[in-house]
Amino acid sequence: MKSIKQKLFYSFTVVIVSFLLLLFALFLPPVQQTIIQKVTDWFSAKTRTELKVEHFSFSLGGSFTLTELLLRDQNADTLLYADTIQALFSPFRLYQNGKLSLDSVALSGLVVNITKLQKDSSYNFQFLLDAFPKDTLKPSRSSSFDLAILGATLSDCRFSHHIFGGGNAAANYSVRNINAHLKLGSIRFNHFDSQLYHLSATDSSGLKIDTLRFRFFSTGDSLLIAEDFFLTLPASQLKIPEANYSLRVDSFRGEISFAEIYLPDLKRYVSGFKEFKEPIHLSAHLEGTVPAMKIEKLNCSYGDYCYLSAQELFSSDLTDWKSADYNLSSQISFTTLFPQFLSSKSLDISSVFHLFPSFVQLTGEGKATDCRVKVDLLSQEGLICCEGRLKNSFEDNWTQF
Repeated sequence: MKSIKQKLFYSFTVVIVSFLLLLFALFLPPVQQTIIQKVTDWFSAKTRTELKVEHFSFSLGGSFTLTELLLRDQNADTLLYADTIQALFSPFRLYQNGKLSLDSVALSGLVVNITKLQKDSSYNFQFLLDAFPKDTLKPSRSSSFDLAILGATLSDCRFSHHIFGGGNAAANYSVRNINAHLKLGSIRFNHFDSQLYHLSATDSSGLKIDTLRFRFFSTGDSLLIAEDFFLTLPASQLKIPEANYSLRVDSFRGEISFAEIYLPDLKRYVSGFKEFKEPIHLSAHLEGTVPAMKIEKLNCSYGDYCYLSAQELFSSDLTDWKSADYNLSSQISFTTLFPQFLSSKSLDISSVFHLFPSFVQLTGEGKATDCRVKVDLLSQEGLICCEGRLKNSFEDNWTQF
């Protein structure tokens, strides 16, 4: 009987000691490097590309660090790179009730390059979607895995999007000096809840984002929702109380409650914007199903000089603005708007504009290529009025009236 107890004791001791030795070995740098090398080799073989991690460390105190992570696309170009990725956690509450909780994650020197070789070709990350099909990533109905990150920071990051051999200027851009602080309250299949507290960045053109913040979350019916969206440029700001996008039917809806835009903030794109000294105030309701868009209750003003309103501004295709349907009206002050630009030239002809009526009201409906217009000089309403039709091919630069 004593011999059996001794054997059980020795066996139990061997198991405990072996477990402790294995646990201790996991914190040895050579073992950690071997583990991460096995993982990167498996991923590289699965995706038929290159994934490298220069150094990996894990501590029982509650942290792990990756340095110099590099992922190439199948053209051997850099898709993703990070100087440092560090996560902090509490070992006692790391995983509870199916929820993985991290206290913080910090990414430094992150670089993401999204490209297309041709306008109609696939993006350079398509190989990841092919290697890990959606069906293989979908958890079972009984799965309740959830990930929460209480605080995440981005420091000195960059993002670029380029379409070679096609695409317009809007599709080719690069954003640098990205610094952000956010919270990921819940991330699980078909549902997430995140809060962006602050983001600042600089576009390659020189456009600077001082502040960007919003709450972004999804619901179980594939609806993406953004709340309390707030954006500031050096002199401009934009507020959107709520906007949503349905992944199921590709529809969107949003309300611009207030926008104050100083065009000099955008002078890098259009040099003539630097001449506009007054702010543009804008509000509108937008909705549609991609690629169509409908703008309702559009109100836009430039200082005290120009006012534009539209009950309905509809485009059947966001990529083809020439086919858009317009129904709008505007009021322009000739005596105050134009002299501020013309008088800055070598010849001051501002006094000439006192010969014109105080305001001109323009209404129009139709398309950009074929629009019916009415012009009314409002010094005496209806006294001088004309109506006509504007046609423009845009390619041939001709206009009929």
